[in-house]
This record gives sequence, structure tokens and C-alpha cells, in this order.
Amino acid sequence: MVAYDFEGHAVETRRDLLRGHSAAVDWRSEPAANGGSYTSAKEVDAAGRTVRATTPDGSVHLPRFNEAGLLESIEVALRGSAAR
Repeated sequence: MVAYDFEGHAVETRRDLLRGHSAAVDWRSEPAANGGSYTSAKEVDAAGRTVRATTPDGSVHLPRFNEAGLLESIEVALRGSAAR
């Protein structure tokens, strides 16, 4: 699953893992992801900067930018805990 915003930036991605990674894989057959699937999501502002990112474990990263548009800080809520 991949989702894009109106400018074509990926806002949601999924990585599928396969068991038996030592064997050759025929990707045309669309093998089942029996090693797990991991989804990440992000939100961007009008300048294309990430303002919220959710990792596969449910942690939420909230970068903050100053008036000059430079990164000021990053707040992280680990594994679904409440962000301040």
C-alpha cells in the first residue's frame, strides 16, 4: 500500500518482508508477505517538510521548525504514548 499527496509525495508506505531471504524470489508472482508488513506514514506542510511521521511501531515524530524554516526540535511519542 502506498498513498500519495496531490504533489506526488509518498505519505504512506508499506514494506513487506519475506521468509527465506536466502532463496531467489520471483517478484512477478507477488509472493505472500509471511515475514510481516510494516507501514509508515507522514504529513507534510506547504513547504514539503515533514510535520508528523508515524513509524511502524506506532511512534509519532513531531518536528518543529523556527521562523526561518530550520529544524528547532523534534518531539517523539513512543509506541502510541500521548504526545505533549
